[in-house]
Amino acid sequence: MGYTPDRVAEITAIYQAGFLDRMGSNAVTALFGQLFQLVVFSGRIAGVMLIGMAAFRSGFLTLGWSSQRYTLSAAITIPLGVLLCGWQASHLIATEFAPSEAWKAMLAQYVGSLILAFGYASAIMLIAQSGWLKPVMNLLACTGRMAFTNYLTQTLIMTFIFVGFPGLGLFGEVDRAGQALIVLAVWALQLVWSPLWLSTYRFGPMEWAWRSLTYGQAQPWRRISQ
Repeated sequence: MGYTPDRVAEITAIYQAGFLDRMGSNAVTALFGQLFQLVVFSGRIAGVMLIGMAAFRSGFLTLGWSSQRYTLSAAITIPLGVLLCGWQASHLIATEFAPSEAWKAMLAQYVGSLILAFGYASAIMLIAQSGWLKPVMNLLACTGRMAFTNYLTQTLIMTFIFVGFPGLGLFGEVDRAGQALIVLAVWALQLVWSPLWLSTYRFGPMEWAWRSLTYGQAQPWRRISQ
């Protein structure tokens, strides 16, 4: 079964109250969830990493495949992935999220999401190969080069918007359309600020810190003027 209205109201109140209230309330749940996910998903994560390495070596991630091969891959895997993930969602709804039925849906999602991800990647590679994204490739590339920094800043922005003190506490107050607009606004902001930052600095702030820790010394950060 899904959350009861009383439980939804309780969760909403906790999020709107503030960061410390939410952290204390979620500590036990988060610990259990992380341990559970470590057991359930660690094998999958390792497997996906190996698949990614194989995809790179095969030329999949470097536009080394032919357009026909990318097209065929997307045409097969996207419908199959949608079918499996769609069945997962509909089955959960039809059974009212009954725990006895959840394992079936989880298995379908476990497999279907990987297939769908490969299909999406095939479509993206095909679009990149065609040159359709050339006008925005630099924006996307710069945003990707600052993925660590952008991930953390996205988290901070969303936490400020939706969680209470010291944030705005809008959790439960924004409808789906409003949520989508907020996401698009943050994406647009990061697409703009990433290339601006990298025009002066070689790395994003967190990428620089991580790289410096890796090499054991502060790395050159600012670009040398030509």
